[in-house]
Amino acid sequence: PRLALGCGGAVVCEELGAVDGYGLDPEIWSSRRLEGVIDFAALDVAPSTRRGFAPSPAADAFFVALRGLEPRLRQILDEERARQREQEDAHLVREIRNVFRPLARTLPQYDFFDIQSTGRGGNGDAGPYGEQLGATTPPVEPGPAAETATPQGVLEPGEPGDGPTEPMLFPPGPLHSVRVMPARCRLLPGATRGLAARAADEQGRVVTAGIAFRWQVIEGDATLAGDGPKATVTAGETLGQTVVRVTACQDERVCEADAVIEVVETLAGESPDSGVPDPRRAFDPTSDWRSRVHEGRWEYNAAHPDYRAVADDARQRLRYLIHLFAKEIVLHNYGEPNDDRLLERMVQVLTHIKPAVTGKNRSRPS
Repeated sequence: PRLALGCGGAVVCEELGAVDGYGLDPEIWSSRRLEGVIDFAALDVAPSTRRGFAPSPAADAFFVALRGLEPRLRQILDEERARQREQEDAHLVREIRNVFRPLARTLPQYDFFDIQSTGRGGNGDAGPYGEQLGATTPPVEPGPAAETATPQGVLEPGEPGDGPTEPMLFPPGPLHSVRVMPARCRLLPGATRGLAARAADEQGRVVTAGIAFRWQVIEGDATLAGDGPKATVTAGETLGQTVVRVTACQDERVCEADAVIEVVETLAGESPDSGVPDPRRAFDPTSDWRSRVHEGRWEYNAAHPDYRAVADDARQRLRYLIHLFAKEIVLHNYGEPNDDRLLERMVQVLTHIKPAVTGKNRSRPS
C-alpha cells in the first residue's frame, strides 16, 4: 500500500513520502501503513506530463498542514501497532506452547513452571513458585516441575557432566560442595524418576576421585535407591513434600544437599499451558538482558538490539523467544551463578545465524 499525492483527480506523485524539501516524516508518510490518495487542487502541475509540481506558496501551505497532522497520525499508527503486536503476542503464546508442550513428557527430567497466565499478553499472576523462574541460586521453597511416570523404567536426569570433558591442566581440588539435579521437581503418586549428585571443588570443577555418596529420605513418603552419584526416587501415595538428602564424603570432608519433591495430583505438563508462562514484553533500553523474571513473570526485553533485529519477522521472532525460553528451562534445572550470561551469548549467536547456511540451501559437495 502507498499514499499518493493527487491534483484535480490525477496522481502527480506515486508516493507522498518521497517528496523532498518539505520536511515530511518518512516514518509516517512512507511507512506503507497509510494508503490512498490525498488530492490538493491548488498545486502547480505541468500540464503535459501531469507528474510532479512546481514550488509555490500553495504547495508550502499544503505541506505545512500535512506536518501539522503528523502528531495525531503518529498516535494512531502507534495505537494500531500496539493492537497488532497484542494479536501477534497472543499467537506467539500459542506457538511457543505448541513447541514446548511435548517436552513435558519427552524430556521429563526437566522441570517446567507453574505460572498462571491470562492467555493474552502475559499479565496473569504468578503461581506459588513463579518467582523462581530462571533463578540461578537455590530458592528457599520448592519449585515446580513437569514429570511423569513411565512403564519402561527410571527417568534419568541428564546430568551435563556425564559426557566427555576437556582435559584440565590441574586436577580438581578437594571436595567443597555438592548439589542435586534436579533440586526440585514434581511427581505423581507412585511415579519414579532419577536424581544425580554433583560434587565440586571451590572453583566449581567436578570432583569424582575419592567421593562416596550416601542417599536418604529425610522427610515425606518415598522409596529411594542410591548407587554412587545417581539415585532413583519413587513417590509414595501421600500428597505433599518429600525431601531427599545426599551426603558426599571425601576423607574428612563432608557436604550435603537436598532435593525437594512435591507429590501432586496433576502435573504442569498435563495442563493446556504445559508449564509455559505467557511472555510479557518489557522495554529496557539501558540494560543488556534479553529475558528475565520480574515479579514472578517471564519477560523479554523488546528494546534489546537482538529483539529489534527480528521484530519485523514473525518466524524469526518466534524462534528468538523459543531460544530465550529454552535458556530459562536450562537455568531453572541446571543453572549456576553466571550461567545466564553464557546462555544469553548462545541465544545471541543463534539469533544471528542466517537460515540460508542451513538445510536444503547448503550446497552439496561435488
